[in-house]
Amino acid sequence: MMEIENGFLYQQECEIVVIGDIEVPDSKWLNLILEENSSNSALDDETCLSLDLVVTAPDNGSVRLCGPRPRFDGTSKDMKSNISASGGRKQRSDAVLLLGLTLTCQDLGHIIIKTVKFRIHEKSQISEEQATAMNQRVASMYITFNVPHVIMKSMRGRNERRFISLSSKMLPPSTQLLLMLMRSDWDFLDATISASNNLKIGEMNRCQRRPSLFPSKLLLNEVYPRIRSAASLDLEIAQELKSRLDPGKGTLDSLPKDILEHHIAVFLRARSLDSLRRTCKSIHRNLSSVVPGMSLNLYDHQVKSLGWMRYRETQSISEGDLISTTSRRVHCMDGDPHRSASGGASTLLLDRIEGAKAIHISQFDGEEVVLQRDNPLTAMVARGGLLCDDPGLGKTITVLSLILQTFGLSTSLAHDEAKETTIHDKKNIEKASDQLIFEEYWNENLVPRDRISFMLSFLMDLSRDNRFTFGYFELPIDPIRDGCPDYYEVIKDPLCFKAIRQKVNDGEYSHFADFERDIEKVLENDLKYYPPGDEVHEAGLKLRESFRRITKKLKAKTIKTAKKSFSRAGAKPNSRVAALVEKNRRKKLKDSLTPSSSTLLVVPGVLLEHWEEQLSLHVDLKYCTCKTPIVFEYRGTNKCELKMEQILAQCDVGKTHFPLLFIDKTGTRKLPPPNFLSKFSVVLTTNQRFTNEWKNGSLEDELNRKQGDTKLFQEDDEEPCTLLKVNWLRMVVDEGHSMGRGTDNSAISFASWIHAERRWVMTGTPTRQTLSQTGLVSIRHLLHYLGHTFFSRRQNGDTLWSNLVTKGWNRGYLASFYRIQALLSLLMVRHTKMDIEELPPPQYQTTVLPMSKEEVTTYNTLVCAVQSNLLITSMEGRTSGAQDSLLDKSQSRHAKRALENVRLVCAGGTQVLPTLDHKNWTEFIRDIELCNPPPENLAAVKQYLSRAVTGGLSACGSCGMMLSTLLVFPCGDLVCTECADRDSRECVVCSKPFDVDLFQRLQPGMLYEWLHNVEEELKKKKNKGVGTSVSSVNVEDSIATLDGGAGVMAPLDPTQPRRRSRKPGDGHACLYSPKTTNGECILCWKQHESCNFMTSSSQCNECFQRAEDCPESETKSFHVVTNLLGLYTQQQNRGQQIASPSSIEIQLATRRPLKAIVFSQFRKVLNMAGDRLLRRFGGGCIAEYWGSFRRKELSRFIHDDTCFCMLLGKDGSEGLDLSFVTHIFFMEEVWDKSLQEQAVARAWRMGAKGSVVVETLVAQNSVEETMAEMEKGSYNPELTIDRGSDLAGAAKQSKLKSSEYQRAKLQYLLKGLALVTNQYTSSFGVNKRPTPIASSISEPLAKKQRLLDRRVRFQE
Repeated sequence: MMEIENGFLYQQECEIVVIGDIEVPDSKWLNLILEENSSNSALDDETCLSLDLVVTAPDNGSVRLCGPRPRFDGTSKDMKSNISASGGRKQRSDAVLLLGLTLTCQDLGHIIIKTVKFRIHEKSQISEEQATAMNQRVASMYITFNVPHVIMKSMRGRNERRFISLSSKMLPPSTQLLLMLMRSDWDFLDATISASNNLKIGEMNRCQRRPSLFPSKLLLNEVYPRIRSAASLDLEIAQELKSRLDPGKGTLDSLPKDILEHHIAVFLRARSLDSLRRTCKSIHRNLSSVVPGMSLNLYDHQVKSLGWMRYRETQSISEGDLISTTSRRVHCMDGDPHRSASGGASTLLLDRIEGAKAIHISQFDGEEVVLQRDNPLTAMVARGGLLCDDPGLGKTITVLSLILQTFGLSTSLAHDEAKETTIHDKKNIEKASDQLIFEEYWNENLVPRDRISFMLSFLMDLSRDNRFTFGYFELPIDPIRDGCPDYYEVIKDPLCFKAIRQKVNDGEYSHFADFERDIEKVLENDLKYYPPGDEVHEAGLKLRESFRRITKKLKAKTIKTAKKSFSRAGAKPNSRVAALVEKNRRKKLKDSLTPSSSTLLVVPGVLLEHWEEQLSLHVDLKYCTCKTPIVFEYRGTNKCELKMEQILAQCDVGKTHFPLLFIDKTGTRKLPPPNFLSKFSVVLTTNQRFTNEWKNGSLEDELNRKQGDTKLFQEDDEEPCTLLKVNWLRMVVDEGHSMGRGTDNSAISFASWIHAERRWVMTGTPTRQTLSQTGLVSIRHLLHYLGHTFFSRRQNGDTLWSNLVTKGWNRGYLASFYRIQALLSLLMVRHTKMDIEELPPPQYQTTVLPMSKEEVTTYNTLVCAVQSNLLITSMEGRTSGAQDSLLDKSQSRHAKRALENVRLVCAGGTQVLPTLDHKNWTEFIRDIELCNPPPENLAAVKQYLSRAVTGGLSACGSCGMMLSTLLVFPCGDLVCTECADRDSRECVVCSKPFDVDLFQRLQPGMLYEWLHNVEEELKKKKNKGVGTSVSSVNVEDSIATLDGGAGVMAPLDPTQPRRRSRKPGDGHACLYSPKTTNGECILCWKQHESCNFMTSSSQCNECFQRAEDCPESETKSFHVVTNLLGLYTQQQNRGQQIASPSSIEIQLATRRPLKAIVFSQFRKVLNMAGDRLLRRFGGGCIAEYWGSFRRKELSRFIHDDTCFCMLLGKDGSEGLDLSFVTHIFFMEEVWDKSLQEQAVARAWRMGAKGSVVVETLVAQNSVEETMAEMEKGSYNPELTIDRGSDLAGAAKQSKLKSSEYQRAKLQYLLKGLALVTNQYTSSFGVNKRPTPIASSISEPLAKKQRLLDRRVRFQE
């Protein structure tokens, strides 16, 4: 029997190496001959043979493989080759990996390769970058093959087909990967081959090259670039519409597009517009960008996303709808919708012949998977998805457009249909449902032996209940004995209880319905033969009544048992009974909800004002209704309750108003009742509401309480949240990545309790910068929220997810990578900013700044403290101090604080002063004197201690480095932490041996006090008397009267008593004297907050306060101030130079005004840098997005031309539209790069008229440089974690959790800290740099020892 092709692999672009001249004028498809030819002398480069697919020049329509046949086992480790010119591992090409994968599977006997073909593109069709190598070419390739099968007997005795493998063991990773990559949609391949002559690779995707097929690393961040945007999704929705208009008879589709779009469609409401779009394909296509009530024109990517979202919301899709290969209800990129929806649980096989039947096989063992449409366990595809456009691409506008385009849709239609159902019909429906539960419980939970006992017991109960009438029907009818000569002529199918009992014992009843039907048949025969009034007829009537009563009671008892046993969500996964019980419960719960046409928007609290602003700016509320629209801000007060009654009267009685928008301004107070909330079209609340209301339980818990199950509830329990009592049309969660973090949390649980027909998640970062394991958990949580039930508990989702994704990911199986990709490609739409040609990319630059003398001193002080802890706790002695090491798990909080302090010092503006209390001072002097050091050493130690606590520096006895803190040896020598050797027990200066325990006890218990430069300067000025001169004030001017006041008197001299009236401050207006420069009001002494020092005299024109220059000792603040001053001066000069503007000068004049952001993730850094900015430019020029005034400050930054800089922290990294910003300064290297991307996205977004300059400031030779190197990909936990660490085992197996991964990074940075050596730290004028501790990062640490009271501590 000839094997027919039933699968193929296709790669549009891959790189190959061709030996010889290439002359393929027709660019035709060439066969690849797979004969090994390792002795080919045309190419001797072993590296090339290992990394690339090398073929000979085309000859007679075919090419020949050079070198050995490649192999690929489907794991991440085998993607790279050990052979490279540099001696490292390099990524193998897609062509080598694809061909090696198919050859490996063929060697295993799992497939039979039929054809391998290449199409080598001409030079004119490839870019210059691709043609750099002389023999490297771009090609397309496809491989067709057959997946053989055998027919085997299953354990149930049925014939089952098993593909690939004869055993039930899990398939190898190579075969799993092949089943994940293969396709069977032959129409796609045929169309691609026929159109290949017109395909020009060089002209495709000029803006963004497609990523390679295989990832460089097994990371989630490698998945997202491989998810295509909505622009590339071939939805073909318009082709599904049948044209109902004749375009040749002057219909609407014959009108020009601009007339139809701008002069007709804009005047239609949502339902009318939707009806018009459905008339024909051309109108559907032309009106896709029209959004009723939206004042903005959508960008192309927004139109594509909106169309995709409408498509995903169209209808509810079950697993049964994914079976047919011709079904167009679900769109997926690879032609296998069930594989995408199930995350790779099955693969579609379709023979390459007309009319072939589709077959689904398991990716675990290759067994055929039979999918049924009427299965109660049928999983549902999420009716919604993930909108994951990059931050700044207008996701808010896209969602608002979706709401406006579907305005008027409601969940009340199904509710009204259910309401019109009669009570009799409801009882029949409930009865049919209970009957189905009973049948499934019978088939699923009772084995054949139990069924026999059950039916015999039933017959016994029936005979006992009818002992006088049961005998008529026990035995077969004897025509002569029973006087019924014509009985068998009338009754064609006679039956008796004896025969039924015999059939029971023989196991012929597999369903209780068959048993029940036979008993009914016995009684029907009796009633049919014997006339009414006959004794046997009357006995049959009584027996039938008794039978039905006993049957009803028995079924009710069984159904009650089934419902009770399967009521829990986790009870018996994959149970049909449990699925039916849950379906029943959900239907009752849905019937109790209040129908609505509302969209529930859940946003972070900081973005509530942003959504309000977007709604008010871009949505015409009057366009949505002919009535007066109502926007209700709910604050939970009595005034709101009175207003609610007024709204109900206006809407229900007067019918003059329309409830449009409800804004939840409080996240703690009880919400209005559901009948009030459901009237609004949009309900806007915060995720704080979810967290607070979760503790009150779900609506299902309340229904159980009302049914009498009060054991688990108290009388004072609060009612569930009102949000749970409404059947929402749609629920949208903004910044949904935060909801998916960690384990099952309150937000995820509460969101899953809410009933919404459509569910969406908006996020610019699907999973923040974290380990893939944590990211996989987040994705699983988001699937649970979306209602994608393929991985629900009822479907045994925990086991399925573990087998498909988690286990394979941990083992490095690439099949798990592509399963996640297929699943997200179905549920996610994503556009990147590189897809948008109109959006200029930002200009990134990193400025490395050398630290000043003060900063170096402070930095070295903290580094010495950390190094001292690591060194002393690692030295072996009689007592162990390992538990006090900053590397120990128990000290993680102190380790984070220590690293944070070091990073804070890099920003400048602070000093650290070592302090020693009297007790520790006395103990230290006593201990060092007991060691009997030489007198000169003892004196030097005492001088060192005095200098340390006063901010002085001391020299290291070994290298001469000047430091504030040093290690004290028992011999009295002072040595820095980098000169000391943890493995040596001799002093590095005098080589005198010492005791480790004595050395540990000898170190003084230093505390470290923070000193802020600005505060210290103010203290010095106060001590020097800098400020207002009292003697210069005239006596007659010593008292001033408030203008327009009520007799409030205020002295100019603060030393004089202040006079007040009974109404202090009445009519007060601040006054400032030019004789003072401190900026304080001479009446109330309040500081002027809106100074503007950007004048010719660098003095505020109102309060006469002068600008203060930033000292150069604060390197980063000085750099920012200097740059801002230069940019401001350039802007002013540009405006003054244009007197008679030319075209170039007009272009310069229309440049964007200076608007800069200074960002830091540390509040202390913003305070220090912000203080310097305020003192140089004035409060009127600097805004601060912080606290309760952030909205006011943001408005000032946007609209006030004099305010050109704003301080921004982590709370402003999401939701803000700052597209007008020209410069962003990052004060430090950001730990979480996704946070930095979010901050940049505030300015790099739709609406930006120019490129934003992003500058990151890095302190030279500091921990920030190490962090920058880590972000470049050089950090590998497996190589940097010590063998003795508790993280070593997990790192070796690549099973680090997110918290463990962060701790590994923290340990790496702490161990890599090194002292800064320059001209400021050398006492001899020679920079002698010792070997840094970072050079021994990967070496195993010895046992660490440290006393508990010698721990490194920092004062708050």
